[in-house]
Amino acid sequence: MVKRIRTHGSLVVKARSVYDLGDNKNMLDILDELGNKKLIWTEPFSDAGKYSDKPYSVDAFDNHIEVLGPSVTYYEQLVPDFRNELKKKDYTTDENEDASITLIEGRVYSKTLDDAGDDPSSHNQSSVIFIFKPDDGKKFLFMGDAGRDAIDHFFYEEDKYKIKGIYWLKVPHHGSKYNMDNWMIDHLRPKNAFISTEKVGHYLSQAVVNALKKCDCKVCSTHKHGSVWHHCGTTSRDDYSSIISFL
Repeated sequence: MVKRIRTHGSLVVKARSVYDLGDNKNMLDILDELGNKKLIWTEPFSDAGKYSDKPYSVDAFDNHIEVLGPSVTYYEQLVPDFRNELKKKDYTTDENEDASITLIEGRVYSKTLDDAGDDPSSHNQSSVIFIFKPDDGKKFLFMGDAGRDAIDHFFYEEDKYKIKGIYWLKVPHHGSKYNMDNWMIDHLRPKNAFISTEKVGHYLSQAVVNALKKCDCKVCSTHKHGSVWHHCGTTSRDDYSSIISFL
């Protein structure tokens, strides 16, 4: 049996370890810049406006970026279990796992995704979820490493409808089957999906890819072509390649 004793001091240490990144002390450098008023900052919480007299929400980003999660309450709920080794998860998957997808009353279904369950990592679920909305009306959804629980804890219920039928999705947690379930894929139904990962089986689940494709989504991954760049109206870069083909 492992007994955990949590004090305010140990909690502060755990929380800071998420930001300090080892010996780089990045968080301290950022705080110094904030103290010198060289940076304009906004808390990345969906309900931050309730806790600050500073302008927030879509207005803070010229109506182009909208934070949907986490809320302050949900984040505070997750923080005590950041980096909890008792819940350490092995995200590798069997390359020969069942990747078949069926349609049930028009909805995608994968037994593999149904059996996987949601990501138990509080740190992953605390990822900032936001929509980028350029002037052309398309919606680009970024989820970090979040999963179903993060969506279920959206502060504003209507935000769930804002991510329905999006144009572009940054697939969470390198395409892990623990971060994309059947409901999420069917609800999001992105036109395009981008996965940053090393190989199938290392986070990336073929069941996730196949379920997205079943929704007529074009899926691409860095494990096929290396670094790729989605750009519009800007010049190309020599250190990034074009998407040659989709999975």
